Amino acid sequence: MSTAAISAMGPTSWGQRRGRHPPRAALVEAAKPPRGAGEEEAVARLRDSFRDRADDMQAEAAAMARAADASVYSAELLSTKYGSRPLKVAQRALEIFAGLGSFAFSLWLDQLRGLLYQNQRPRAVHLRNTFTRLGPTFVKIGQGLSTRPDLCPPLYIEELSQLQDALPTFPDEQAFSCIERELGCSLDSVYSSISASPIAAASLGQVYKARLN
Repeated sequence: MSTAAISAMGPTSWGQRRGRHPPRAALVEAAKPPRGAGEEEAVARLRDSFRDRADDMQAEAAAMARAADASVYSAELLSTKYGSRPLKVAQRALEIFAGLGSFAFSLWLDQLRGLLYQNQRPRAVHLRNTFTRLGPTFVKIGQGLSTRPDLCPPLYIEELSQLQDALPTFPDEQAFSCIERELGCSLDSVYSSISASPIAAASLGQVYKARLN
């Protein structure tokens, strides 16, 4: 049996020294076999799948862009928005002062009557309910206070800790409307099923369980 060794020559190879060019491989495109009906359908389905995925990604990017625009803090924007609504600002300020003022007045009365320690539980419940009623900003304040035993008595810590995972939910219709507004389409066009009630609630939102179409 004989063997042959083929080696690649460098730039000073024998062929080049004699003015010859080394042989080059010819690239020939093979003819594509005709596709069957099943293969054509598979390719069409794959193409439609890619197109649907691209549309979904564009819709998701648009929703994220809207969310990013809504979450950007701008002092000038807020000043312009609420500067043109003095009555709304006054109403909100009155709501805050009334809620916190009522709690402070109750503490003052307890102190005058010598019941400051005995009434800690009802006052802690009062403060938790006040924070919940005043909205997400004050819920966050309550959550922060619930982690500060150096500032709050134990009974207050216990009550305010409920703001971590035991918040009341807002109406499902309002939540579904918000989801549709962010997605830019109806829920039925995106989800085949969605839970009738939230499975979790936090200070800034609530969570539903859904299945994509």
